Amino acid sequence: MTIQQVEDGVGLSGAMTAEDLENAQQQGFQALICNRRPAESADHDEQALAQKAQSLGLSWTCIPVATGEYSDADVAAFHEALETLPRPLLIFCRSGRRSIHLWALARIRHDGEQPETVLERMRALGHDPETLRPLLEPAGGSPDPE
Repeated sequence: MTIQQVEDGVGLSGAMTAEDLENAQQQGFQALICNRRPAESADHDEQALAQKAQSLGLSWTCIPVATGEYSDADVAAFHEALETLPRPLLIFCRSGRRSIHLWALARIRHDGEQPETVLERMRALGHDPETLRPLLEPAGGSPDPE
């Protein structure tokens, strides 16, 4: 399990196993936000992970999303979890992409952070910020330059 620090008190990881949850708890994490969809793959059993997290005393929140399909409600729920869960907290999905996207959208839409600052943070962590840029355009896309 590789954990990247996204911001103070927020780590990012790819897919988690029960053993990874134990490691996260040993590293001091107090809460988890899972962005995987139920049964999205044979190696993901959200119910078993949620039970394991609970047995370790970790707060568990699941906001399941598909890559690139982040509703306003998904982003708002993610932001609420970021603001209310105990820290340090760990956000994860299969590869980390959905979780970093939700983090970026929450910080831009709800906290008013500058998009370029957030996109640069994504880049610094090795995530392609250009995959998120279309989601930052106003509804209907960019105005016609003519």
